[in-house]
Amino acid sequence: MTGHEELIKRGYIDPKMPSVLTPAPYGKDFGCLDLGATTFGTLSKYLDVAPHEADDFVPATWKKPDDLRNARPDLLIVKGKTVFCVQESKTREEMKGKRKRQEALDQLQCYVLATKAQVGILTDGTSSFWLHNLDGSRKNAIKLVKNQEGLYTDELTPDHLQTVLKYLDPASDALAEPQKRDPSLVARSVWQSIYIATRETPERCFQTFVELFTYKLLSDCKLLPDNLRIDFLTTDPKKFDATTGRTQIDYYIQVVRPHIKQHLFPPLNAPDQVDEVFALGGAYHRTRSMLINGNSLTSKGATSVIDGHAFQKNPDSHNDAFINILRKLDALHNIRSLDPGFKSRVYEQFLRRDPNITKVSGKYFTPRNVVRAIVQMADVVGLPHGAAICDPACGVGGFITEPLLILEKAGIKPFRETRDGRIETKFKFTGLDCEYDVVCLAKSNFLLHTNRSR
Repeated sequence: MTGHEELIKRGYIDPKMPSVLTPAPYGKDFGCLDLGATTFGTLSKYLDVAPHEADDFVPATWKKPDDLRNARPDLLIVKGKTVFCVQESKTREEMKGKRKRQEALDQLQCYVLATKAQVGILTDGTSSFWLHNLDGSRKNAIKLVKNQEGLYTDELTPDHLQTVLKYLDPASDALAEPQKRDPSLVARSVWQSIYIATRETPERCFQTFVELFTYKLLSDCKLLPDNLRIDFLTTDPKKFDATTGRTQIDYYIQVVRPHIKQHLFPPLNAPDQVDEVFALGGAYHRTRSMLINGNSLTSKGATSVIDGHAFQKNPDSHNDAFINILRKLDALHNIRSLDPGFKSRVYEQFLRRDPNITKVSGKYFTPRNVVRAIVQMADVVGLPHGAAICDPACGVGGFITEPLLILEKAGIKPFRETRDGRIETKFKFTGLDCEYDVVCLAKSNFLLHTNRSR
């Protein structure tokens, strides 16, 4: 069986579209090609492989083929046309002893160079050895990946591959311990950076913080295309300008923001309202639009989850500060996995920082410990299906989001997603407020609490 026939037999190529290679899904970001008879020569028609890249590599013990185009790799992990990882599988006998293991590592190193892969794995099904190709100054050296216990020996999985790609130090060959950053300190630093750069009111700065925090959440959830996510905007300003013809802040205001408001959270034709399908007696109810803007008959119309950007005045003068703020947010771990306690207090704590806010606007925010106590007294865990949880003056949504935390802690899922993409809820959550900006914050807060790692 030829390599091309193998690709067809294994479902990687549709005979009707012979020029398209479709790997098997591997995690969220990669594809997998489990091979046997397919040569690099055949793969070069579909992937960015270059056997000549291994011409200068001199194996210590392994006999290198005269023409690497005829060599056959065992397994490749790819993304598009790029090979990220090569795995070579051996029997225990083939890896028994120092010399045989060196031969296998020589072969793997050669294949990594030929595919321009970032990492390679040698395994006998029990033991695994990882090597990397991330240090150009040691291109032809076999660089084994290490961790705190010695050599990195975990089996190949999507998570382990992501760990190596993210935390490997190419100079030391070691996996750096992921740094845990206090999200409260990062959030406070971001808020202060916005205030120092713009000198806007604390409330306006907080609205900007919420918008950018929501932007980080949407990026983490991969609800935005690659060229609109936060990591795309944190590149070098000169390279970014050469690629897009814009500054990062102009790109965000003119491209990213409109996409979020028009495609992810499009404006409603009618004022904000609850629109639901109730089925009493059912385990779940279908519901939409969980927050009401009581002042929505104004010219502002329906509210969004983002509304308030302090950098809109003379934006280009703030580009460096804007990039710095995005980098601080991007350094946080995935927001979906942050401590629920942080999520429950992050929105309230900033609006209490400046007493002038309450003096001018009359806004008084109930402390979270009081919110928690009242929700516990309401016994939300014991509520029947179809019960309504309502706050007639919801502010940023504390009394609406706290029940979510209590219910999930008790093992009760207050909502679930159906196969057709609808959200079904056990309870009716409703919040009302007459302040336009506050409703936007409440919607964003609810979005934050309902996007959780599972």
